[in-house]
Amino acid sequence: MAAFAISVAAQPMYRCGSTYSQTPCDPTAKATRTFADVLPDRPAGSQAGATCAAQAIQLLNVPDPAALRVLSTSESRAEVIQYSGQPVVALRYDLNISTVSSAGVWLAARPYSCFLSEDQQRILKFESRRP
Repeated sequence: MAAFAISVAAQPMYRCGSTYSQTPCDPTAKATRTFADVLPDRPAGSQAGATCAAQAIQLLNVPDPAALRVLSTSESRAEVIQYSGQPVVALRYDLNISTVSSAGVWLAARPYSCFLSEDQQRILKFESRRP
């Protein structure tokens, strides 16, 4: 797995409109730096992870919105992820989310990662992380 991550980081990336590709989209395209160095432009006035926190109820299939609390949201770094079979740069947010059990008891917070598009309007990937 570590060897795979190193090989992905070493590949040249080309910006093609609002996405990135491993193949040039134009004959004059120049390679750009990869994920740790490529940060998406932030829209003016955006709140860190607000899109992820707002959609967590639907993404986790929680029937009652009051049964879920986003305890913390932190911005991580931009990463290249696979989305629709293409490598794209996504901005990662880490969230700690607590839910209510069927017995009505708040459970310990679980960590999640949420990957947003460059404009921070679309969730490209939402996954549970190991604590």
